[in-house]
Amino acid sequence: ALFPDGLDSPVGKALFEKAGALVLPVGIMCFSGFTAQAPAIEALMKSSPDTTVVIDHWGFFRQPATGGLLGDAGVNDEEAWEKLLALAQYPQVYVKVSALFRVSGEPWPHEDLKLRLQQLLKAFGSYRLMWGSDWPFVTIGGNTPTSMALEYRKAVQTLVMFQLQELGPEQMEDIMWRTAYHLFQFSECTDSCQGEAPVTNCSFRHVQPMICSICNM
Repeated sequence: ALFPDGLDSPVGKALFEKAGALVLPVGIMCFSGFTAQAPAIEALMKSSPDTTVVIDHWGFFRQPATGGLLGDAGVNDEEAWEKLLALAQYPQVYVKVSALFRVSGEPWPHEDLKLRLQQLLKAFGSYRLMWGSDWPFVTIGGNTPTSMALEYRKAVQTLVMFQLQELGPEQMEDIMWRTAYHLFQFSECTDSCQGEAPVTNCSFRHVQPMICSICNM
């Protein structure tokens, strides 16, 4: 484990506080489950309320998180899900709706995630959600090849396939690019990016990096 004494150990708290002072978002990936880490994450946010947190991959509520586990091959931890939703009370918390093949028990387009996305939208709002593919693993369907392998272009289309009333054009733009654009300060990269999605010829020398904590405990 990267933090044998817990994320909210003195070392963890010092790093978390420094990240806030440097305006560095902290990404937290609880690969082995969110429930056990939730108290420490909440303690960190209370101790350093100015530090921005990004929870990866829907909080990994489905375990194990290897991906491609259909039906009963994986287990949905509903306690973890409720703890993730509860973090919406902290305005500095963002969630990545990413790696759908890791948290779905159904083939594409992962219909079992529609209700959960609705819940995230209600709790966090689209302006605190970010889509991600988990490339390149999405193209093989997990840590190792599985039946959930998907072409990248299909992965990009998944949220549209849900056809949610709450997910209009503005909300979709938030999730697909605008939230990340502002959170990671892509808006400061060059004058050519002003008011538009990041362009391919953009210089990223001014983009804010992110500290990532991987929790395998």
